[in-house]
This record gives sequence, structure tokens and C-alpha cells, in this order.
Amino acid sequence: MPGFAWNAVCVDCAPDEYDAEVAFYRDLLGAEVPEREPRWAALQDPRSGMWLNIQANDCAG
Repeated sequence: MPGFAWNAVCVDCAPDEYDAEVAFYRDLLGAEVPEREPRWAALQDPRSGMWLNIQANDCAG
């Protein structure tokens, strides 16, 4: 039976909360932010390699 493993999770947020969400999760998890655009960021835990993607979504919030 093939295995299944999560390697990333995506979090939507309102555009005006985007910078605060990125900073919150970066600080909470001790994550690096190797990729960042105006409405999307990829955070990576340097210990586990797990990714957390945060995107500003006009429909969120």
C-alpha cells in the first residue's frame, strides 16, 4: 500500500492581515521565509522541512 505524507498546508487570510499572518507563523514556528510575493508566502520549518503557505484571498476574512 502506497504511503501518504503531508509536506505543506495552505492558510488563507484577508489581504489586510497578510503581513501579520506571515510574521505570526514565522515567529511561532521559527520558520524561514524563502519565498515571498505581495499576496503569497512560503514558510519552511528548517528542522522538519514542512511548508506552510500563506495567501491573501479577497474572499477570506
